[in-house]
Amino acid sequence: MVATFPRGMYKMNDRRPVISANSVQYRRSKKKLQGETLDEHSHILGMERKY
Repeated sequence: MVATFPRGMYKMNDRRPVISANSVQYRRSKKKLQGETLDEHSHILGMERKY
């Protein structure tokens, strides 16, 4: 596990602090770890990576 956050169902107001807490780690990591972090966020927070 790359990102650090508790598991559970989240509303958007609950997701924002989790995302901002991991944003510094995301920006400093290599490309492969960034992809793993995004995969974990999308899986646990119920968000999509499509755009």
